[in-house]
Amino acid sequence: MSTYNDHPVILGDLLHLQTPTEPFQLKKALLHVIYAHGSSVEVDMHITFEGDEDLWTEIQQRRLFGVEPENIGSTWGGVFAQDKPLIFELRPRTTTTTLAGILTDHPLDVAIHIIESPTTSEFRQESTYKLITVKQQMFEGVFTGLQIQHPEPVTEESEYKISGPIERKLDPDETTSQLIEDFLQSFNEQQNPDTDKKSD
Repeated sequence: MSTYNDHPVILGDLLHLQTPTEPFQLKKALLHVIYAHGSSVEVDMHITFEGDEDLWTEIQQRRLFGVEPENIGSTWGGVFAQDKPLIFELRPRTTTTTLAGILTDHPLDVAIHIIESPTTSEFRQESTYKLITVKQQMFEGVFTGLQIQHPEPVTEESEYKISGPIERKLDPDETTSQLIEDFLQSFNEQQNPDTDKKSD
């Protein structure tokens, strides 16, 4: 599947994400949305914003965006320079935010949808996003930085299998119905694990 990406949408300093203590402002933020070629269906979305080492220290101390000390990788490509900004990359934790891409036809529409969402919506919650990389451009096309790992917790209560691949559709109602149908089927199978055995 070929993809294309329009020019990133400048969010600037408009986006504030809600945290358990106080709002966190993203500065010089950019929204990157990638679509399937010839389609308005979003296949990837991430947000970058700028800051300095003090901001990086704050994120670590407050453990924002899922950052834990043991999950921070070692720096590659050298050390951070004091006179250049750091670039932080956020990605959504769940597929909920991809509904913005399904319901809109252009990255600008996605940006407006996120910024104008109420502060209580998932789009505006810090916990919705995970920090993937912190990097710094040393020269054109040359970066130094580090990656943050986000291992997915596995619990018996939350783990369920989807019976088959879900075809992404432009109609959100049909997509939601398919998700609910697969979840209920998997849930019933977990609640009645002996059903298949009895039928043998």
